Amino acid sequence: MKPTEISDISRLFDLSGRVAIVVGASGYLGSEFARTLADLGASVVACSRNDASCRKLVRGLTVSHSGQNHLAHRCDVTSRESVHHLRDVVLDKYDGSLHVLVNSVMAGLKMTWEDSNEEEWLTEIDTRLSGSFRTIQAFA
Repeated sequence: MKPTEISDISRLFDLSGRVAIVVGASGYLGSEFARTLADLGASVVACSRNDASCRKLVRGLTVSHSGQNHLAHRCDVTSRESVHHLRDVVLDKYDGSLHVLVNSVMAGLKMTWEDSNEEEWLTEIDTRLSGSFRTIQAFA
């Protein structure tokens, strides 16, 4: 790739001045999404049920990306009230702005098909699918 092509790509994906939420930021994929969005210039809101992991991630982002305004927030996507509280906090803090929403949630259950039961399956569905629905709907 030529240097000018790299420059064009960087401009295409420049998120400077933008706000990005990563729901499920305490997991491996979610934390990588958050770091990548911060690398691209976004102010990142890292949220999950694991508040301590999100705070640790945001401390690291704040050190490596000091000009951006990152936030850690606890959110349980199985609760509509929790998701709406996240929305209210984010829109208040960032003057009504949200540009990127990443849903990377998992219930965190370690199960195989052979060992799982219907209750565990429904927990995964509520967290992954319904949780994503709640989050998207809250920010629509």
